[in-house]
Amino acid sequence: MKEEIGNNIRTNSDDEIDLKEVFASVGRLLKGMVTSVVLAVVAFRRYTIRYKWLLVVLVAGSVGLAFGYNRISKPTYVSSLLISCDYFDPVLVEASLGNLNRLSGSGANQLAELLGISSETAAEIGRFEFTPVTSEETLIDIELAKQELKNKNVSADFIATVIGNLEDRNAKSYSIEAYSSNPASFAELQAPLVKYLKNQSYVKKRIEITRNIQKAEIEKLENEIEKLDSLKFVLLNYIQKSGNNNREGSNNVVLNDPNLGNPIDIFREDQVLYKRKLAIEREVMLESDFELIEGFTSIHSPPGTSTQNRLLTAILWAVGLGYFLILAIEFNRYLSSVEKKRQQSTVE
Repeated sequence: MKEEIGNNIRTNSDDEIDLKEVFASVGRLLKGMVTSVVLAVVAFRRYTIRYKWLLVVLVAGSVGLAFGYNRISKPTYVSSLLISCDYFDPVLVEASLGNLNRLSGSGANQLAELLGISSETAAEIGRFEFTPVTSEETLIDIELAKQELKNKNVSADFIATVIGNLEDRNAKSYSIEAYSSNPASFAELQAPLVKYLKNQSYVKKRIEITRNIQKAEIEKLENEIEKLDSLKFVLLNYIQKSGNNNREGSNNVVLNDPNLGNPIDIFREDQVLYKRKLAIEREVMLESDFELIEGFTSIHSPPGTSTQNRLLTAILWAVGLGYFLILAIEFNRYLSSVEKKRQQSTVE
């Protein structure tokens, strides 16, 4: 019994010693970390003071370059318009705007002639870009297709490729961005740019075909409506005569001729054809297969980096470059000292 008690006492004592060692190790670790941080701060301060003129020269030079770039660089303004077209696809829009981008800058005169704008406005235009805009209904269908592909355990990369192609191919609206050094040029550019896109041979041909089909359909509906009006006139005369031939004292008309059919259907069909005619005329007047949804917006200040942000970026780059050079210089000194000690030991 005494031996067991003694063993328990020694075991508890050993446990206490182990806990003390653990806390002592943690304390030494924290002390070492704090010491390393303090030494790093001291070294940072020492090298900053030693190479302060290097840092000052770099910062001053970067600030000067930022100011100079800000004075000589022209601000770039960007504005966008939204066009809906049933015949557009990304390849066609990219090719059409690519022709304009190749003429912007050095080919300003040709760009002015192509769009029908002034040479001054053409010279101010930088470039054109576009972004397909997919409708909400199409996005819902695409999301359902994506879910179906996931359920069939298709790879994520393949799904992303397929969905991206579907979004581009099903987009009927396109946001077209124009970049210019003068915000006033967007007002003159809007109508010629829309006309240029509308007069592309692929689009123009399909618009003409659609208009001819709509015109023929309207003429057909007008003829059908005219025939139905004549038929209604005959039917009303027939009903009137039938009422006169009925027995005296009764205002009821009984249409029991099996060859006559239901006269109400004639009036209903007339209403259906007339509504269809109005719908087609509405499409023709709205030109819904090619329409400008939203034009260029007025821009008063150029987007992008401001002068303050440029200065801050220049200072940060200068400080970063300065400390990189300091690190390289000190590392080179360390290598030189190691090489010198090696040579001394070789001589001895």
